[in-house]
Amino acid sequence: MTSDSKRFFGALDQVTAAREWVGDRLREAAVSAREIDAIQLAVSEAAANVMRHAYEGKYPAAFDLDLSIDEDRISLLLRDEGRPFAPDGVAAPDPEALAESGYGLFLIESIMDEVTYTPGATGTVLRLSKRRGGSDAP
Repeated sequence: MTSDSKRFFGALDQVTAAREWVGDRLREAAVSAREIDAIQLAVSEAAANVMRHAYEGKYPAAFDLDLSIDEDRISLLLRDEGRPFAPDGVAAPDPEALAESGYGLFLIESIMDEVTYTPGATGTVLRLSKRRGGSDAP
C-alpha cells in the first residue's frame, strides 16, 4: 500500500496543484491512464468546490489531501476548514438548462464508487474511493 498527504494553501491555482499532485502519485503507482484521468477530474471538482464555496472565494484558503493506493482501491480524503457542507437537498442539475456550473457534485458521484461528506463544526471531510480496474466513467 502506498499513501501520501499534502496541504494545499492559496487560491484557485491550488485546484490545478492538487490535480497534478494526485496524478503524479497515481502514475508512480502504475494506475491506468483512464483511472488517473477520472480521479483527477473528481479531485479537481472537489477542490474547486472547496475553494469557491467552503471558503466563499476568500483567499488564501487551505485544504489537505490524503491519498492511499493499494492493489484493489484508491482512496482520497479531502479536509477543509471552511463552511461545512452536506449534500442533502442538493438537486441534480437540469441537463436541458445547459448551465455553466453546478455539475461538480454529480460528476464526483458518477466517477467515484464511494463518496461520503462529513460536515464538522468547521469544515468538511470528503472521502472518495474507487475500485481499481472498475468502471472508468467520468
